[in-house]
Amino acid sequence: MAEFADLNMARTEIELAALRLAIEHGDDTWEAGIVAAAYRLEKGDALLQEVDDAAFDEWNDLNRAFHSALLAACPSRWLLRTRDALNEKCERYRSFSVYRDRGERDLLQEHRDILAAVLERDERAAAEKLLRHYAKTASGLQKILVD
Repeated sequence: MAEFADLNMARTEIELAALRLAIEHGDDTWEAGIVAAAYRLEKGDALLQEVDDAAFDEWNDLNRAFHSALLAACPSRWLLRTRDALNEKCERYRSFSVYRDRGERDLLQEHRDILAAVLERDERAAAEKLLRHYAKTASGLQKILVD
């Protein structure tokens, strides 16, 4: 758990910096990409209720695409590369937590809240929503490991 906490903290700090820059530099095309990714993810949230692992894998891909779309307007390739590397390391922990917490979290609303704050270009609210979203994943993992 300590390794994940450190990894998640580093990934989150890098991602928040990238998100701030994306909001600052994003244009209509960036916004449209986020809206499209959110639309696909909303449709995919129903997949979480499925017990089949292929459906969960598909949801993972949709979730990854949404979070990447949020950062697509970030002009720093180094921030994005670093975020991608850290995110890849977090993936197995995150997947385990979300897989086990299916039905207990309202991921659809969490993503909608992030989307709304980003589209409003409210950096503070977007960062807060993203931090809360990731904290729920971390606390879900903590709960699993303690049980």
